[in-house]
Amino acid sequence: LLSKNLVLTAGHCCEYEGYFQAWTGLTRARIYAQTSSVSQRFVHPNYTTAPLSTDLCVLLLSTNIMENEYTKYVSIINTSAFEEWSENKECITSVAMGFGYQGVKYKNDTPKDPNTSFNPVMQCVELTVIPPDICDLGMDDSMFCAIGPLSKERDPCQGDSGGPLICKNVQIGIISAGFGCGREGYASIYTRVDIFGDYLRSIILRSNAEIFFIKIKTSLIIFCTVV
Repeated sequence: LLSKNLVLTAGHCCEYEGYFQAWTGLTRARIYAQTSSVSQRFVHPNYTTAPLSTDLCVLLLSTNIMENEYTKYVSIINTSAFEEWSENKECITSVAMGFGYQGVKYKNDTPKDPNTSFNPVMQCVELTVIPPDICDLGMDDSMFCAIGPLSKERDPCQGDSGGPLICKNVQIGIISAGFGCGREGYASIYTRVDIFGDYLRSIILRSNAEIFFIKIKTSLIIFCTVV
């Protein structure tokens, strides 16, 4: 949740036609929730699946979502901080979260245990961000890799896409793709959020959104449009 009426998610989550609804304030399904329908979807124009690039989408909500004890607007990292943290290995441990599939899946999407299912309680996993010169999967600079602890079969999976990757209480990535789920030695792929400040500004102008605030690292940046 970027602001009271904008949600940041993955581009591939916005490819499907049909009704979209946002639920916020959830750690257990539908408890303490605020909800809103989605009035517009903005898939980044550079989003592609082959090769995977710019997997980012912004949702404009029909109803404002307000901050409270259970719902807070996210802070997103800026480019200089992301590059500094990456160079200094300051995000050795980052956290991904979601309600997705809880088991291991192989590259062909076959589950290791067919009895494993989704969990109604939000789950978190600690991941290590991998420098681009080490994780070379043919991606461009809009994407990066992270990997779970060895031998523990921990990783985001189906149902987690579009969720955040957090470091130091700041969002640095969007859960995008992987080679199965929880496979030892295999990294998962994330969209960088630091390089899209100009795109977010363009969404404001195109959507006639209300005045809102997006926190970038420790400073408060005001994006606004008068309607």
